[in-house]
Amino acid sequence: MLFKPPKLTRNDIATLRRVNEIRREVGVSVRGGHAWAGSLARLQRAIQTRSTNAIEGHDVDLADALAIEARMEPAVAGKLDTAALAGYRDAMDYLILLARDEHFTYDLGVLRALHRSMTLPYRDELIRLKLLNRPGHQDPRPGLWRTGGVQVTGTDGAPVYTGPAPTEVPVLMAELIESLNEPGHESPIVCAAMAHLNLIGIHPWADGNGRMSRALQTLVLARGLDDLAPAWVGVEEWLAGHREAYYAALRERGAGWTPHKDSLPWVRFCLQAHLEQAELILNRVRHERLLLDRVSALAVGRPDRVESVLYDAARGLRITNAGYREQSGGEISNHQAAMDLRALVNAGLLELHGAGRGAWYAAGEKLRAAVAD
Repeated sequence: MLFKPPKLTRNDIATLRRVNEIRREVGVSVRGGHAWAGSLARLQRAIQTRSTNAIEGHDVDLADALAIEARMEPAVAGKLDTAALAGYRDAMDYLILLARDEHFTYDLGVLRALHRSMTLPYRDELIRLKLLNRPGHQDPRPGLWRTGGVQVTGTDGAPVYTGPAPTEVPVLMAELIESLNEPGHESPIVCAAMAHLNLIGIHPWADGNGRMSRALQTLVLARGLDDLAPAWVGVEEWLAGHREAYYAALRERGAGWTPHKDSLPWVRFCLQAHLEQAELILNRVRHERLLLDRVSALAVGRPDRVESVLYDAARGLRITNAGYREQSGGEISNHQAAMDLRALVNAGLLELHGAGRGAWYAAGEKLRAAVAD
């Protein structure tokens, strides 16, 4: 037995309708072919990856999250934090493909593969550092169901939740898969909230259950919400900013597996998260329109391809020759990319840091002044 979708009130339905209206406006903007949309999507993905890992204690700054997203070496983040974010990044790469696969159906193999992708780099780093199975560093057993009992503890170390017995996990997970393929509610937001609640309650893995539950929620959303990519529909950022409220909402389910309980408080919590996150994203997109105007003015007389470089630099992203060439779809050579970047440095729009293969670029004085609020 799983938690079932609740009956929504008029106010709940009104909130749901408002979230969908905002998301439609976001969709119109980000699918409009604007040069900044791809760059903003990369930023949003880095925020999403950073946020869901911060909830689990792997907290890095945004600059490092952006570097990890771009498969670059972070400046400050430790090895374990970097591995945790890199694993989530890799899992999200796969999740993005699943979100758009017209032949996709949920199955246990998909969830186990996502978990393996998400936790394997972290497990490998634990082994390298000789920390595996030491206190606070349990083996996540990437992709495999847990074989023992599981307890979630609070900040004081006291247990706050005990998951179902390991012998129940395969049966409950099979039931979860059935519910995902045959949704019990017409709204993807409600279905995603229920997927999150059920997976985190079953707690099928030794570690990584929170991140997997939030990733599954995002996958259900992305498959149901007007072709918006996962970065635009997830609520990881909001949950990270309201961690205590998130924990409190989960505690309402009870101290053990109690799927007979009313799921309305949880769904209502998720509706509020979606509303505030959607508003945040819409404001971020509107800000990009203003940034677009300012950056476009600086790019007048230059090749169109450099606009995306200036957008990225204006947001604090590190620019590299390889990244610039990849962003251009491989249409420019290493030599041409170097010439473009050197011209932007000479114009005061970029600043060069480092040398050789480790060289990267950041916003120059003129660019910083032009985009300052």
